[in-house]
Amino acid sequence: MFEKLKRLLGAADERVSDDALSHQTMTGETLDQEIDAIRQTMVVDPSRLRGGDSDESDADDRFGKQGSSQPGGSKTRASSRSKATPKRTPLYRPVLRPPMAFLSALDDGSIKESEVYRLRGGVVVIGREQGDVTFPHEVLMSSKHAQLECRRHRGGYQWHFVDLDSRNGSFFRVQQAYLRNTQEFLIGGHRFAFRMPTPDGRFEDATGTQVPPNPNDARATQLVADVKVSLPKLVYRDPKGPEQTFTLESTHIVIGSDPATSALSISDPYVCPNHLQLHHTPRGWLIEDLSSRNGVWLRLHDVKLDQITEFQLGEQRFYFRPPAARKI
Repeated sequence: MFEKLKRLLGAADERVSDDALSHQTMTGETLDQEIDAIRQTMVVDPSRLRGGDSDESDADDRFGKQGSSQPGGSKTRASSRSKATPKRTPLYRPVLRPPMAFLSALDDGSIKESEVYRLRGGVVVIGREQGDVTFPHEVLMSSKHAQLECRRHRGGYQWHFVDLDSRNGSFFRVQQAYLRNTQEFLIGGHRFAFRMPTPDGRFEDATGTQVPPNPNDARATQLVADVKVSLPKLVYRDPKGPEQTFTLESTHIVIGSDPATSALSISDPYVCPNHLQLHHTPRGWLIEDLSSRNGVWLRLHDVKLDQITEFQLGEQRFYFRPPAARKI
């Protein structure tokens, strides 16, 4: 095919002396078309395109497979063929300003449909009447309930949630967490408060199961069967009912809507048959969601938002998606 190309170019040169117009026509249209047609028929083995010297390529042509018998020959070809594909170039992202995050206010009874707010740094206030994102119909939300802050952190940026001392608190969905004294959590429409007794058997609200102190018998030895133990309790209520108390008399408690399998059964359409469990460990009482549909929500005040997070203010649920961690 190279000989054909030479003949074609030679024919073009001969036409120059005979007819200049014919030469222009050949080189401007016909010659280019013919050369392109020849190139289309030139099939090249990609493995031969190694970017080396022409002498080395010619040697491979002459020796064929015998070239692999030379010391290091096959290793060189194998290493060149195994080179990884170049890493894909990512899409452009700003590096000097705070990256954008997303806040979704979920529609009632939905986990997908929502109103999305784009957060572009600084401070974003959420409230019933005041703030950047407001919900006038949300009667359990404070006028200025909470704020999202974008703070500088280790050469980059970090989003934080801060409750603005709201009356009804801010609750975050958790899979499991250790409960501290007076910690509150939500399941369905029920709000619980975890109460631990003090060493002298008293509760902060002066109610619950207590060990009566006896200062005159502080050093007396007693039988184990006669020792009374202070037990923690849960104080809870439904939105329209009276406050109730449940004493944790076992190291493992299941709470749900099924009285047959739950130590504490709750009549609530949004509570699963086995919704959560409380388990006593050497580190304290652990609350754990038992794969419930509507989740377990823990009251928190200041939270670092470094991953996808769900939280609830009043009866409004939110979904926060942070930007990818980036440094400037």
